[in-house]
Amino acid sequence: MKKIDQQFVVYIRGILLIGFSLLMFKLILTGKIVQYIAPKMMPFILFSSGTFFFVGNYTNLAK
Repeated sequence: MKKIDQQFVVYIRGILLIGFSLLMFKLILTGKIVQYIAPKMMPFILFSSGTFFFVGNYTNLAK
């Protein structure tokens, strides 16, 4: 089995975090997020989507 380059794994992880945060932003902007979560949880979703976006960008930019 081939050994996967660690930097490639970190890059893919960053891309996934950015993609997931963009999905949450889209659901928030369209208002369809309330179909998946309780309205009381909105502050946590906003915080987590912003954090995912920041960490994903930081991961991909820090080399």
